[in-house]
Amino acid sequence: MSDNFSNAFEGENDVQESDNLSNAFEDENDVQASDNLSNVLEDENNVQTSDNLSNTFENENDVQESDNLSNALEDENDVQASDNLSNALEDENDVQASDNLSNTFENENDVQESDNLSNAVEDENDVQASDNLSNAVEDENDVQASDNLSNTLEVENDVQALDNLSTTSQVKNDVKSSDSLLTAFEVENDVKAIRNATRGAGTDFQVLIDILGGRTPQQMVQIINGYKKAYEISLIDSLNKELILGNFGYLCSALAIPILEYDVICLHEALYRLIGANDSVLIEILVGRTEKDISIIKAGYYAKYTKELEEDIKEHIHGDLKTLFLAILAKKEHNEEFNCEEDVEVLYQAGEGKRWGHKKVDFIKILTQRTDKQLNKIFYEYEKKYEKPFLSVIRNKFHGHFQVALANIAKSAMNRIQLIAELFENAVYGIDTKHTKLIRLVVRHRYPPLMKLIKEAYLNLYGITLEERITSELEIFDIYKMKLL
Repeated sequence: MSDNFSNAFEGENDVQESDNLSNAFEDENDVQASDNLSNVLEDENNVQTSDNLSNTFENENDVQESDNLSNALEDENDVQASDNLSNALEDENDVQASDNLSNTFENENDVQESDNLSNAVEDENDVQASDNLSNAVEDENDVQASDNLSNTLEVENDVQALDNLSTTSQVKNDVKSSDSLLTAFEVENDVKAIRNATRGAGTDFQVLIDILGGRTPQQMVQIINGYKKAYEISLIDSLNKELILGNFGYLCSALAIPILEYDVICLHEALYRLIGANDSVLIEILVGRTEKDISIIKAGYYAKYTKELEEDIKEHIHGDLKTLFLAILAKKEHNEEFNCEEDVEVLYQAGEGKRWGHKKVDFIKILTQRTDKQLNKIFYEYEKKYEKPFLSVIRNKFHGHFQVALANIAKSAMNRIQLIAELFENAVYGIDTKHTKLIRLVVRHRYPPLMKLIKEAYLNLYGITLEERITSELEIFDIYKMKLL
């Protein structure tokens, strides 16, 4: 599959994710925004509901925590160090990334199947395909079918894109209003329009822009399934046959599969690079996710590759990062009666209180086993006792991707939405825009209510809209043309 994904991880070593943006959390009110970031990954019958989105704006006690933690992210000491490290890592990973990504979205039989089937249905079967399409969308349960992944995961609903979204009642209403599914007639029209746009002498790019960029993740699941049943070829294979090149082609292909499958493929390709695993992609996808998110991703990974994600991490990741990723993937203890004072002391003795070096295993255990609310209490008590923001401790004691991963765990606990806004800034910051990282972020977080919050957080952080920022960095603003922002 294909050339569309040959540049898929061109700018992935984003060590500066956590360090370029050292002032990102200066707003006193941000810490409370993320406590108990809830998981909204419901099953197939809950596509149209978001009532489980929990309010994570905690009580008045968190306000005091926010006041004391307002400087938690201000460590300017490591900003330059991270910039230098990021620049050093970006180029060497970009050179070889494309070789390993040439087969990004290929199942074992997809290439041959695509060639054989596309000819079979080109002309004489199109009439029958239309009938198949009508049948394909009549059953509402088919909306949630997701080929090989759906049997294991039922339906990720693409509400996974809301990962850990903290919400207000107004946002809940926005979620409900954006959750509407397409009618059978609308699905049929979209499927036919895409089919016609990708046949003949040229590709009608405007049709792809209007449909792929104008549908919600749930609606795209309907279209993906309807297309496969109507023409016996997957939408992504059909698009790849058109050889749509560059970032626009990669974006189209990423939108032509469910969000969960996209995450799974990105993880697999990040692990199986010729020049070594792309740690930044794993950090971006795995860090800060809820336990249910992680469970679904693990199941999806096994369904697609018949291999446990943990096994591949053990094989391709080494050292402290391997230990950290395995801890993230492990089942949590859920001890509501944790001893905050004891955790604070353990972290101090493992870090600043340790005369020589540091004890990483204690940081890993506490940061991966505690809930967001517990972590915020730990950060507050740590700063209160030792007069130092906890994030500055992470920056002073650790380095490289391990430092970025730990810092992002802490940032996600404080304010998940703001962290995502930082990741967007990191994707367009500097001399070269990291196009594939930007596309990954947009595709994964394009769920309308979530994107609305991200754009608001971005504007508050940087004083410029996300659309303006991306437009200023890209010669051809494909993402804007795709209506995703």
